[in-house]
Amino acid sequence: MKNNFIKNGFLHPKFIPTWFILAIMHLLVFVPFRLQVILSRPIGIFLRLVAFKKHQIAQININKCFPDLNKKEQKKIVNQHFTDFAMSLFEVANCFYMNPKRLKKLYKLKNLDLLQKHIKNKENIILVVGHFTTMIIAGRILADNIYFADIYRPQNNKLFNFVMVKRFEKYGIKMIEAKNSREIIKTLKSNIPIWYAPDQDFRIKTSVFADFFKIKTDTITATSKLAKSSNAKVIHFSFYRHKAGYNGDFIEIKNYPSYDDLKDANLINKHLEAQIAKAKSQYLWTHKRFKTRPNGEKSFYN
Repeated sequence: MKNNFIKNGFLHPKFIPTWFILAIMHLLVFVPFRLQVILSRPIGIFLRLVAFKKHQIAQININKCFPDLNKKEQKKIVNQHFTDFAMSLFEVANCFYMNPKRLKKLYKLKNLDLLQKHIKNKENIILVVGHFTTMIIAGRILADNIYFADIYRPQNNKLFNFVMVKRFEKYGIKMIEAKNSREIIKTLKSNIPIWYAPDQDFRIKTSVFADFFKIKTDTITATSKLAKSSNAKVIHFSFYRHKAGYNGDFIEIKNYPSYDDLKDANLINKHLEAQIAKAKSQYLWTHKRFKTRPNGEKSFYN
């Protein structure tokens, strides 16, 4: 491991801040979960104040997705979102370094037997997940129960990305970069479930404007194309945080793919909407989910 750090130049002074953060993470993991939740509140307030642009994006997204809520109710979701985001910082530490026995006490998974049955039957499986603040800890929890492949986009910080990949691999997760489509298909067809998050605006040609909270939203069609090419079962891994831990659920998406890209994209978005309804503030509202608009429609974020 040390040789890898030297080989990749991670001992360069520019990585000192990252090493410091990693050291802090080793300590944060010893903070009890309930105390982490409490500490997330003042940290969330701080983040809300300093991250003005992110705060503005979250406000716009919440306003667009929940127009029936009054301003006070919308503001409550936005404020709670930054608390949830702060909690996700603790969860990165928990993901990397928490003892499996301690982690096991924090979550309950519903319908895990459904997923395990498909794995036992050697069926190809796509696990659809959304970009929630709980995303990284959800991956670690899943790894404690099954072997799967994580389709990921590398972090900008090379040291942090290296440590993330190594920690996930330690917990039995196969890591595949999103651009490596050949390896994704090969892995899927070898009966290893793949973790796939299709709910960000990538501004690519292979997408459709599907409904997401009644908003025409640029949605990639890769999920249905992967399912078609591999005859895969598509299962939504719904996951959210509560004050004492986490609840997860595995929901098989029926009649999918339908060979209609728009219909399939609408269906995936409906499942994500149902997950968001359980904990509205935990979705990644600071992402410009609606930045690509249909021709002639004005940007939401100008």
